[in-house]
Amino acid sequence: MKKLTTTTLFLLIAFTCFAQRERWQQHEVGFTISISFINEKLSEGTYYQPVLLKGLYGWHMGKTANIDNRNGHFIGYLEPQINPVFVSGQLIDLEFGCNFGIRYEHQINMANKLYAAIGTGPHYTTIDTKKQHRGYLFSDNFIAGWYHQLHGPIYSNVQYHFRHISNANLMKPNQGIDNHFVTLGVSRFIE
Repeated sequence: MKKLTTTTLFLLIAFTCFAQRERWQQHEVGFTISISFINEKLSEGTYYQPVLLKGLYGWHMGKTANIDNRNGHFIGYLEPQINPVFVSGQLIDLEFGCNFGIRYEHQINMANKLYAAIGTGPHYTTIDTKKQHRGYLFSDNFIAGWYHQLHGPIYSNVQYHFRHISNANLMKPNQGIDNHFVTLGVSRFIE
């Protein structure tokens, strides 16, 4: 129930942002790939190793007028994804879903931004394991990253990403699966 409440809260925030056109004056469109480097060991003795292939759409969550003297701001984001899942090195399963969340960016200089983000979203997984019921679940994400300007509005994106998936006790078993990722990506910022 707690995850459902969190998901509903994030949806309300996102729809509030959509309703206010002045917040849409800065967008981000991008793509990221996340490789798991610390993998959850499943009850069967195998390791759950997803590769996250994510689209990225972000929007400025605040007034865009008279913010030239500010170094930090909030960004809302959506990440639709389809994720091949390797189990102990073999491609076995698939996950798909969409995360949404809030990111705080801090401008270090004209070419570099550091950020932290938190997000969640509905997912579906096809894996059969004694640790987590297959099917509908939630993906909770904690992220720290760095944008570096490559050329004009094009930025590279490097991040550490922790993810926990579980189904909020809607089905048993529900022990959850955790992974730590390194993420690489590219984004275009549009004024």
